[in-house]
Amino acid sequence: MTFLKRFSLLMVMLLISGLYFPLNKILTNGYNLKTALDAYIPLVPAFAVPYLLFLPFWVLAFLVAAWKMNDRLFRAFMIGSISAAVIATLTYALFPTYTARPEINSNGWAAALLNTIYSKDNVFNAFPSEHVLYTTLIALYGATWRPTWSIPLNGSIILVILATLLTGQHHLVDPIGGLALGWGSYRFGLWAEYGLRLQNPVQLP
Repeated sequence: MTFLKRFSLLMVMLLISGLYFPLNKILTNGYNLKTALDAYIPLVPAFAVPYLLFLPFWVLAFLVAAWKMNDRLFRAFMIGSISAAVIATLTYALFPTYTARPEINSNGWAAALLNTIYSKDNVFNAFPSEHVLYTTLIALYGATWRPTWSIPLNGSIILVILATLLTGQHHLVDPIGGLALGWGSYRFGLWAEYGLRLQNPVQLP
């Protein structure tokens, strides 16, 4: 697969996932999926740092995959990612959800940073969490490609879930949805490229 084809697949995924932004701005009504358990989740403004750092992490991860990952696994990665982006975008449009953000009652650089996030990012497009969705896809395909990276990659999933919850950007149901869609899209991409016989992929050709 030429780099142009790989780049084209990345652009398709980027264009679809980029619909998040206009939807986030134009939606005015939706469902709040807050549960009773969410009342026990504290607000920790310092988690705004990893929340933001996942954005360049995604860019770097997808570029490394486009540059280094073998053809078949990269195709599977793109099939899974594009499918996930389509499902997430349709969910945002047809079943809009929003987050009831908590008040930030502290001062300091972390509170200021979180306030900036709140001011730039509207409350809509909550379910499924794209932060968790794309981090899960990167972690699963990355660990399939390089099993020695599995511990830090799996750790990134835990960190992103904590970041989405402890910043008040999402309710508990949202990262669960992102995790489920990420895993399902990972398996779909592998099935589409490698077929039904695939059970436990490790260092696929």
